[in-house]
Amino acid sequence: MTAPIQPAAPTAETTQAIVEQPVPAGRVVHDYGMSWLLYLLAAGVFLLVLYRMMRRWPKWLLVPIWSAAAAGALTPASSTPEGPWLAPAAIVGILGFDQDGITGLMRGAVPILLSFVAITALFSLLLFVLSRRPKPAAAPQAAEEPSDAAEVERHEPKL
Repeated sequence: MTAPIQPAAPTAETTQAIVEQPVPAGRVVHDYGMSWLLYLLAAGVFLLVLYRMMRRWPKWLLVPIWSAAAAGALTPASSTPEGPWLAPAAIVGILGFDQDGITGLMRGAVPILLSFVAITALFSLLLFVLSRRPKPAAAPQAAEEPSDAAEVERHEPKL
């Protein structure tokens, strides 16, 4: 009987050689972009489903809740204080709190708060402008009915 072949124990030199192999820059950018694309698609589906569930709610309740969800899902933040890479602010805040405490949490929470205020203000302004838009006047009722079908005016609801 022969003994099974044992792999060589990793030494400090082989481990360091593996760690020091540079990753091609094109691959880093490609992976970073694909990660963001997948994240944005998932966030878009989440926000669409949330809106479809809440669309019949009163507007004064829909706007702040949907704005908070959009700000939390779509706001980017710097993943490290000195790093050039961005990540979703909610994830940065959660992982930052785990690693750095309240300082790490604030790195993710402040951009979300600012985005929430901006999105809520934008949606509120849009709803205000749309609510002040003049409503179309109702057509006056004719005393007699038109005899010709060409004279009948069709009134279809506007979407």
